[in-house]
Amino acid sequence: MYKRFERHKRRKKPGAPALYSFLIPGVGQIYNREVKKGVVMIFLAILLVVSFVLLNSWYINKTRKISTEAIEIMNQLNIERQIAELYKTTQLKIKLSHCYMVLFIPIFFYFSLATFSCIDAYFFSIYITLAIDREESLG
Repeated sequence: MYKRFERHKRRKKPGAPALYSFLIPGVGQIYNREVKKGVVMIFLAILLVVSFVLLNSWYINKTRKISTEAIEIMNQLNIERQIAELYKTTQLKIKLSHCYMVLFIPIFFYFSLATFSCIDAYFFSIYITLAIDREESLG
């Protein structure tokens, strides 16, 4: 009746795959022998980490460029015009703070993926254990 669970004969503690999935999303699924799902989650986690690194380097370059421009403007202008330019640079810094918020998007999705992976691995492990118990009780 439960032939699809024959490969899961070994009983697992549900906490182990949950912990593995929390540390690296997808590893708990591989531990539960759901290899395709685990590989997809690992791929998504790597994609999110790479996007964070790329967005971070973009943000650093943008910050350096605006900071250098602001310093050059301050050096070239007299006091009256500095106030007007300071307002412009403040507006640029506000725009940069919006750019900085972009960095939180991949972090948010990474931890969402890790949480989903953790919960999925935990409950699938419990499901397998219950299915094996039922199969053994039926004979």
